[in-house]
Amino acid sequence: MKELLLLLIHYGSQFVWAVIIADVALSWIVMVQRPRWVYHPLVRWVQNTAFQILRPFRQLLGSLGAGRMPIDISPILAMFAIQIVERVLIRLILLLPIP
Repeated sequence: MKELLLLLIHYGSQFVWAVIIADVALSWIVMVQRPRWVYHPLVRWVQNTAFQILRPFRQLLGSLGAGRMPIDISPILAMFAIQIVERVLIRLILLLPIP
């Protein structure tokens, strides 16, 4: 049971990482050119999901006065936060008395 929970947490965090990295890559592509496949429903889903994940970090940066930086560092902060949450959850699960 522990192994299943650990795998779910690990793959879930990797999935969120992949969504954030895909959104960053898409933002670079859209800056250079606007291909027609950008309107594909899967691309829109990635952008909307990443927006929901990154919004609290962008708000935090804005409240700290770093919202006007030329580079958006909210994906980096989100990835660090996801990694920290993953490690905390893994340690908590390892401490549970579940076989």
